[in-house]
Amino acid sequence: MSKPPRFLLAFLLATACCPNPAAQRNPVESKLTAAPDVGHATEDEKTLYIVGIAMGRSATWLDVSEDEVRFIQAGLADQVAGRPAQVSVETYAPKVEELANRRAAGAIPKREAAGKAAREAAAGEPGANQTASGLVIRTLKPGSGTSPTSTDKVKVRYRGTFPDGKVFDSSMAGEPVELQLAGTIACWKEALPKMKIGETAKLVCPPELAYGEQGNPPNLPGHATLIFEIELVAAEPALEKKASPDRPAPADNIPLDLKAP
Repeated sequence: MSKPPRFLLAFLLATACCPNPAAQRNPVESKLTAAPDVGHATEDEKTLYIVGIAMGRSATWLDVSEDEVRFIQAGLADQVAGRPAQVSVETYAPKVEELANRRAAGAIPKREAAGKAAREAAAGEPGANQTASGLVIRTLKPGSGTSPTSTDKVKVRYRGTFPDGKVFDSSMAGEPVELQLAGTIACWKEALPKMKIGETAKLVCPPELAYGEQGNPPNLPGHATLIFEIELVAAEPALEKKASPDRPAPADNIPLDLKAP
């Protein structure tokens, strides 16, 4: 089972023994009354928004509901505004890891059930093919080029979603991503050689062909079925990499969420 990040617990325990510096000054009232217009924010404000994204990714390990997010926001607002904590940090900070582990374990059966339902639904779609490994592949737009080999370098555009439709990664809007097919997850290794250059296909990848029980934190939990819409833009034989003491072999340019676990 995937484990929650321990730095969150360490941070909470550290702040439990130290008073809030802002609280020693004049506490201020929070001005957070509505969601800001991030698109028209300053550069500093956009950077702070990313801090919130990072904190939110840590909180995903707690499997919080939208309603429960209010309590996270309340704690953040009290800390930033210099108000005293409304409950004992010393009492509740040690409970964070237990809560995360309990919720992570409880989420596994729901995630597995959702994945199974998604794979069964995809296998029933017209033109879909389910392989012996459990991969479901369906052509959305035919290609006319050749098919890549397992050792080729490929260029792709893709969008990755969970069974509920939530997007966890996408390169559809930008330039194609170039990567070594041999270094990707098993789902891609099996599916892309079945495609032709110019083809767009839907892949439904069971956990054992993606990131298995461990997942790929912080974005991808364990036991997750992943769904990809992928366009195969180009393919070419990968050049042999030769390393020397003064010229090491370059690292593959593979997005983290696609590397083989």
